[in-house]
Amino acid sequence: MPKKMNTTKVILFLCLLPLHNIAGDSLLYRSFCLRSDLSGSYFTERSWYGDPQSVWALRGMADMRLRRKTNSGNTTDHTFNSQLGYSRAADTIWLKSADVFTLHLRWLQAPRRYASHGWSLRLRSQCINTFVPAEDGRRWAGGFFNPAQVEAGYTIGWRFFKNSLAQLHIASIQVDIQPRNRIASAEEKSPFFTTRHSTVTSRYGFTGNLLIDERFYGEALIWQHQSRIFLNALHPDHIQFEVSNRLSIRFLKVFQLRIESGLCYQPEQSKQLQYKQEVLLGIFYDYRK
Repeated sequence: MPKKMNTTKVILFLCLLPLHNIAGDSLLYRSFCLRSDLSGSYFTERSWYGDPQSVWALRGMADMRLRRKTNSGNTTDHTFNSQLGYSRAADTIWLKSADVFTLHLRWLQAPRRYASHGWSLRLRSQCINTFVPAEDGRRWAGGFFNPAQVEAGYTIGWRFFKNSLAQLHIASIQVDIQPRNRIASAEEKSPFFTTRHSTVTSRYGFTGNLLIDERFYGEALIWQHQSRIFLNALHPDHIQFEVSNRLSIRFLKVFQLRIESGLCYQPEQSKQLQYKQEVLLGIFYDYRK
């Protein structure tokens, strides 16, 4: 066990050490974008037993992106994405249906032959405590930074369109935090270490990221796409991937129709493929500098 811990610390130190060399240059330009909206939806469904059910959903979203470029061509591209939502079926209370935030920090050197080399740090977790029904009432199932995932590594990136980026992490380290009361996978039976409420595992592997953030017809249509894959073996327990696609149609200055779809496979949380598709209508706020 000590040998594994020392190796992890050394690799993480080597991943983060070069970051100070990328930031020490005069600033050429800086851009900042903040998007947020508050949307709601209503839908009906029929269960296997033929009973109709109506569901109300309320969802808040906030996205931020900061880009900087220096005279030497080095760039930083940081993004923050978050969602918080609640839903309510007939004759029930409002329950949390979405709670996630992702912070992705990218430091890229000047392009060489159309590709940029650099470093990346990604953090993903939730904000509010999660409770699930239990025989004695309800049971705690997660909170802030539990579950969570931290990933860092060396990256090669290619820019395309205007605000889009593809990245390959040839060498990356991932630290995964999960509540102890969740069903453990094969890897979690020998965790990196444990605390009172969580198990922590670490692994090394290959990561691919795709970020698309493009605007069309002025600001009337916005396409946002984020996808990611991580693997260190061709086995269901060693592969993770998630795809998020969002199309926002804006009209009458403050209203927005948001169409979202998502696909996710996280073996630490569930061995089942998770899929989501939503259409929400609401108001939005956009700030640029």
